[in-house]
Amino acid sequence: MAGEMQSDLIKAIDRQPATVERRQAPRRRVRRDRRKGVSRTVGMHVSPSGIAIAVVEQSGDQSNLIVQQIRFPDDSGPRHGDWSDNTLADALNELASRYNLGGQAVTVGLGGNPCVTRVVAGDNEEVDHEIRELTHRTQRYIGMGLGNKVSCQTTNRIDAKRKRVCVTIAIRQMVDAIAAAIQSAGMRLAHLEHSMLVLCRILHAYEKDSQEPVLFMVEELGRVDLGISYQGRLLLDYRPAIPEASATHGSIVQRHLKCLRRYIHAQLPNASADLSTLFVTQKPSDHKSHGQGLDESSVLRRQRFPMHQLCEGLQVHGELTEDSGMIAAIGLARLNNDARFAEETNDLVSTLRTGRRVQWIPLLRYTWPFTLAASIALALFLTGQHASRQAERTEAKIETLTEQNAQGNRIRLMLQRRMQRTEQIDALAAGLPRRDWTDVLMTAGQCLPDGAWLESVRIENDSTVRIAGASHSGESVYAYIDRLKRTGMFSQVALESTSATRNSVGPQYRFHVSAMVENQTPSADSKRVAACPRGGFDRG
Repeated sequence: MAGEMQSDLIKAIDRQPATVERRQAPRRRVRRDRRKGVSRTVGMHVSPSGIAIAVVEQSGDQSNLIVQQIRFPDDSGPRHGDWSDNTLADALNELASRYNLGGQAVTVGLGGNPCVTRVVAGDNEEVDHEIRELTHRTQRYIGMGLGNKVSCQTTNRIDAKRKRVCVTIAIRQMVDAIAAAIQSAGMRLAHLEHSMLVLCRILHAYEKDSQEPVLFMVEELGRVDLGISYQGRLLLDYRPAIPEASATHGSIVQRHLKCLRRYIHAQLPNASADLSTLFVTQKPSDHKSHGQGLDESSVLRRQRFPMHQLCEGLQVHGELTEDSGMIAAIGLARLNNDARFAEETNDLVSTLRTGRRVQWIPLLRYTWPFTLAASIALALFLTGQHASRQAERTEAKIETLTEQNAQGNRIRLMLQRRMQRTEQIDALAAGLPRRDWTDVLMTAGQCLPDGAWLESVRIENDSTVRIAGASHSGESVYAYIDRLKRTGMFSQVALESTSATRNSVGPQYRFHVSAMVENQTPSADSKRVAACPRGGFDRG
């Protein structure tokens, strides 16, 4: 999540929601729209415990409600957090085939532990900071299970400086599995949201939370979730710790009631924070569980969700159970159905729908002043935009020239420094003494005794001279070394190696001598002492 947060869980998983109604009203005036023989809306609730589906069919004056609930087996993947098996897909394929839901848009509510909603309210900057922190912590909701999470948000303005942001976080594997299963069943996913938000809208639709915040309880696989609804909006999704086996639902509510009241008082200082009403699902097996813990001194009143009002005017087909999943599914189907047909009832605009074409001449006659004013405003706007673009181009050129000027100054300064450095190097090079290596070679050759000759003279960078030669006698080698030492030009004269060979003339002694060249120039006396009139580079 990781980018901008989406407002829908479907968009959060990089999918596009399906259109609920793709057909448009006919342009011609007819007595009835023959395409709308039967209108259907489908609501579905998916949780780790199972699926609840509600189909509202309306044909003329007759309205039917088809409900069914499928429980997942105890050893199925969804009950243990694994949505990759075919349990969900098989159940949806069965429902689509039984009720002929191919191509039908479906609105889905998520329930249970894999989905949670966090509500942040306060000043705009504080809420934005908290939402950023919440987004960064999305992947750390380890209580929901392992795996990647997705999130979406909606914003409601309290006033100009305050707002309330509702962030829903769900396990990505569950959302992807639901979207893929609905697509494989041939249906179209139109909307996907947390079922607690749906329950809040149901309570508000029948004016259960219009005057003060109310508390409602949802149970899923033995875990109790508490929610606070006010005017159709969820104020808090509270997940108490998993209770011990002996704890009753009433004791759980009483244990956290004081904390919940403090939260409501902080969020809504002007509203009642008594939380005196608790809406619960009505199951025969847990009547006693809900009632226990709410003693006579408690001011908390227990009420049922408005299931009777929710199904009013509908002929129910199927087994109707009053658990949270079934209530959410019916609410998704019923409330969407009412909103969908709201424009067809009590709408005065519908009485003005005629099939005549627009009379352009009278329209232009009465609207030309507005058209002229709009044209002038548009021309001024375009002129201003053009001037703004010209100014931006000029500013860009100025910035470019400024950067180029600064770069030229840097290059000029660098060139001056390099020229100064070159002059310094030239001055240092002029002051260094230059040696004439010809004297070294001449001296090395003139010091050779009779019967000796040079084969190579190598001068290295550190003024080291390596001389290789040969002689007819071993005494000549040592005499040559003594002469080199007496010249004063060489120091550290050393015999590195010798080797004896024989040829047609006689024995030969090859030698390698190394020496260091001194900086001072040798004197004339030393040269005369070392000079050998018959020596040289030629063979003796």
